[in-house]
Amino acid sequence: PPLEVDLLITGEGKSDRQTLMGKVPSGILQEARRQHIPVILLAGAIEDAGILNAAGFRGVFSITDLEGG
Repeated sequence: PPLEVDLLITGEGKSDRQTLMGKVPSGILQEARRQHIPVILLAGAIEDAGILNAAGFRGVFSITDLEGG
């Protein structure tokens, strides 16, 4: 069934190019793209942000960069 949301937020402990190899955020992104829903990816650590953005995530953010310390 179609999702009735304007934005999806997903995440994992560390996001990198392996995120696109069948991990949960990748599956969420694939379905969201079919339904034209933007997806934000949050993670404790980010590598390969350019690859993740090119795959379709609208934003890729490290939560440790947001902690305000």
